[in-house]
Amino acid sequence: MRRFLIIALFMSVYMSNAQDYNYESIIARVPEAYEDYGLVYYEAKDHYTFSYGGKKQILTSRKDVERIIVPKLTGSPVHYDYTNSKSLIRNAAAQLYVPEKSRFMPAEVFERVEAVENNGHFVDDFFVNRFSLSPRGYRAEDAKRIYKLNYTMIVDDYKFNSRVWLIPHSGTMNSEVILDIPNELDVEFLEMNFESFDIQKSQTSHENFTRYTYRMDDIPGIEDCQNCPSGSFFMPHIIIIYKSYTNRTGKKQRLMPEASDLYDWYSSLVKDIEEKPDEIQELVQRFKEMPRGKEQIYAVNDYIKRNIRYIAYEDGIAGFQPDACQKVYANKYGDCKGMANLCKNTLIQLGYDARLSWIGTRSKIPYDYSIPSIAVDNHMIVAVQYNGEFVFLDATETYGMSGEYAYRIQGRPIMIEDGENFILTTVPESESDADRVDRDIEVRFDADEVVARYKVNEFFSGEPNKYIIYGFNSITYKNRIEALNNYLRPFETGSMNILEESGLKEEEQVKIVYECASSDGVIDLGSEYYIDIDPSTDLEYVELSKERIADWFFDERYNRETTIEFITPSSYSITYFPKSFSSKTDEFELSVHIEKSGENLLVTKTLKIYDGFVRKENKKHFEEALSKLKEYYDDRVIIAKK
Repeated sequence: MRRFLIIALFMSVYMSNAQDYNYESIIARVPEAYEDYGLVYYEAKDHYTFSYGGKKQILTSRKDVERIIVPKLTGSPVHYDYTNSKSLIRNAAAQLYVPEKSRFMPAEVFERVEAVENNGHFVDDFFVNRFSLSPRGYRAEDAKRIYKLNYTMIVDDYKFNSRVWLIPHSGTMNSEVILDIPNELDVEFLEMNFESFDIQKSQTSHENFTRYTYRMDDIPGIEDCQNCPSGSFFMPHIIIIYKSYTNRTGKKQRLMPEASDLYDWYSSLVKDIEEKPDEIQELVQRFKEMPRGKEQIYAVNDYIKRNIRYIAYEDGIAGFQPDACQKVYANKYGDCKGMANLCKNTLIQLGYDARLSWIGTRSKIPYDYSIPSIAVDNHMIVAVQYNGEFVFLDATETYGMSGEYAYRIQGRPIMIEDGENFILTTVPESESDADRVDRDIEVRFDADEVVARYKVNEFFSGEPNKYIIYGFNSITYKNRIEALNNYLRPFETGSMNILEESGLKEEEQVKIVYECASSDGVIDLGSEYYIDIDPSTDLEYVELSKERIADWFFDERYNRETTIEFITPSSYSITYFPKSFSSKTDEFELSVHIEKSGENLLVTKTLKIYDGFVRKENKKHFEEALSKLKEYYDDRVIIAKK
């Protein structure tokens, strides 16, 4: 009987290896949705296991990865994965399917690990792992071969295996994720965004563990779409809440079942920092003579924003532990945590109650602190308790106005340090129309030169104000006006002249007045002229896609108010103008109202996305409204001689 079982097991493995992987038949079954991918995963398997112990006596995880890779382009297919200081990849091996032998044979895999560069500095805690696959003795026809890639990822601290993604980076025909949870480990799975996908789940009990299996077929890769929030909002994944582990002696080890455990870990990282406030006294002295109050608080934050270069560390331990204040000040650069820590310590030296605070930004994090996981946070700011309220300071908002909170943190839950305890609150939100661009446009037709002439008054507030100041000041001084001209210019040809600008250098509310003229704004048909009376292009380039599964996200409470007056030449009359339309829901308003006023034409265009989000549930209404807006942009006013 034993011999029979061994033979059966051998045959099972052999038959699996001997499965017929015919390239042409697989490619013929690849869904159209995969057409933009350079490779397709015919099979993708991720198998997670967990163990407790080691020198650090901590829970670790292991992920065994297998990919059956079908290249669609010539050259070596490349698979990507990501690691940080708490994870590493081992035992990468590749095989090539040889049709003549109906089996996989050894192939070559070239593994390259690269640190990510940010603003000229290499981020030493986030790495891209590239696996280039090639048969031994590469030939051009081998582009139509099929590869198998295997490797193991070890995460040496459970906290850094907080999320399990069910969809690989490229289109996948068969996907399977397995989690083996040992009997000693108490966890809870939070299944996120499952409702939009066909996911087959199963659970089986074994002697020492429980196996959870998730299967999906014919799935697109991680969607890389325009105006998308992070995949956390719409891609299926599992958040693992680690509650406790019972060791061999029966002692239960508490892990991270509640927000208090998350804060305790954050606090321990802060306590490990060797702060030397004496080494930042030069900075402190800059503000000593200022009167106490919000002006002094903002001045500290503004100085750090202007003089400490921001670089982002988002993964591994560097994603959560700030650098010492003196190190950030000496280096003149830091991430959000280091800059926040420098701001906090400077304000403490000035006598303020300043505290580090953890927060998840709007476009990246859909969770709150009811989920005790590091997946909840990706950012750090400072909370200053002043006159019975908290003032929040974000040193990474280089061109944000003092006293204004960036849209990305508004309304977000925030965890504020409070000694051995913590405070949970939310960042105040601005008014719904705080982020806006207002335009007044006068349009005239020059019959002698056959050009359309535009005079534009443009005013910026909130996030658009910050963006234009950032863009202006990030360009070398001698090229700034040219760059501003190109940014404002509605047409590629014609003249452009800025008559007035204020706020760009002073970093205040921006106002720009300019004139432009272009033949691109006119179609000459001899007896008639087709005039483009609206040179603005708000939302014109938002893509429409029937396959889209993500919400729309606009990084601001989107408000664009445009008024246009078309001055009709005295010897001409308007024979046609575009139709008005209005589309309103609880999330957006897109409307254009056009009417005659004597011989002239008045246009009022209102584009609002109230909270910066349009949910996929409103996809039909939003895309219908966008289609009407695009029709308006493509249309023209027609004039003819009287």
